[in-house]
Amino acid sequence: MGCGASSSSPKVPDTLTHSQQAEGGQKNAAGPVECTKGLDTNPARQGGVPTAAVKPVERISILNTNTNPDDEEKEANMDRSSKCLNTDPESEENQATRPPGMESANDINTNPTYQEKQVTPIVGPENVTRFNISDMSFDRVIGEGSFGSVFLSRNKLSGTYHALKRLNIGQVIRLQQVDHVNSERMVWASLRHPFICRLFGTSRDDRYLYLLLELAHGGELFSMLRRERKLSNERAKFYAAEIALALDYLHRNDIIYRGLKPEDILISKEGHVKLTDFGFAKVVSTPTRTYTLCGTPEYLAPEILLGKGHGKPVDWWTFGVLVYEMLAGQPPFCDEDHMGIYQKILTGMVYFPRYFPSDATHLIKGLLRADLKKRMSSSDIFPHPWFRDIDWDSLLAQTVPPPYVPTIAHDGDVSCFDTYPEYSHDSSVSDIEQSVAEAAFVGF
Repeated sequence: MGCGASSSSPKVPDTLTHSQQAEGGQKNAAGPVECTKGLDTNPARQGGVPTAAVKPVERISILNTNTNPDDEEKEANMDRSSKCLNTDPESEENQATRPPGMESANDINTNPTYQEKQVTPIVGPENVTRFNISDMSFDRVIGEGSFGSVFLSRNKLSGTYHALKRLNIGQVIRLQQVDHVNSERMVWASLRHPFICRLFGTSRDDRYLYLLLELAHGGELFSMLRRERKLSNERAKFYAAEIALALDYLHRNDIIYRGLKPEDILISKEGHVKLTDFGFAKVVSTPTRTYTLCGTPEYLAPEILLGKGHGKPVDWWTFGVLVYEMLAGQPPFCDEDHMGIYQKILTGMVYFPRYFPSDATHLIKGLLRADLKKRMSSSDIFPHPWFRDIDWDSLLAQTVPPPYVPTIAHDGDVSCFDTYPEYSHDSSVSDIEQSVAEAAFVGF
């Protein structure tokens, strides 16, 4: 459960070196290239990736709000900056991994339960109350971030439990995150969807901003992946389907999420997913693009790295990375340092373990395309063969039994969350910052 973002901006290669292009550029004609050579197929791991590779790079979130207003110049330079990303959909590699009878992503319509009418509810009016922070307890830290913490909190009057996100005002101002925090509150307050964590109220005092959230007792998907190393095909498919419905809901309301990763996907006590942390969410209508560099290194789309401007397709790229990580136990682009991750993303080389279902491989390939015109979107995803047994209407109504239901002893049981020592953030707020806060956070 993220609470903030680092303001550092990574140095990103504009193009690949000649050796990198030779290694991956020509092979990436259709997007990711399937390769299983060299993967550990130890029966004890059931075909998993090498043990040494399972430990992920430390996850951080990056955010650089320094944008170039000259969008026309960016558009003119797009082709020159991405020549190495050739994404011809009809290469031999991609054809070889299509499920039998499948011609291309554009020809898919094999899910009999998929209908265009499965539109989810639209965004409602902002309906968030201001609560008295003195009515809330701070029982236990269940999440940590760059400038805040998430607590298990109980309302002293009603006895109900919530997740309470506490952001340090001084840190928010010093890291120039005022607009993003206000945007998070505004966007989150209007969302009503069964697979999105609910924001109930906001508050602030002299040192902190507070967001009162729905408590998802089952903990983070990230913690589940660490315990189980990878998920079964059926469990990964169930979570992916619910996440796809949530992303489609956001996109239909011109909101891009940009923060998809296992750490920000929670499991409810009933076993359903809950997206949380909308710090990177932004209202962007098609065909408008935004140029802020933000996200988690392993999940960044090529268009973000190349500064080409991005919109809704970035969420489907991250969705492809997530599906891969659920099935493999690690993201498709891993390295010991972030520069190595960025270079692998731009090269587009993805190694698919032999145990991956062919339908899942085809879906991931269609999502991890650098060419936005050829990248899969909701119209390709919902009827995809990997989801052929999903009844979308029943899934949205939460009548499909989840593959895993956490064991919860009582309403305040958060044993599924990792244990965090409370981090001692610098909570000091200067007189100048206090005056800025009075004007900047009137919505809290």
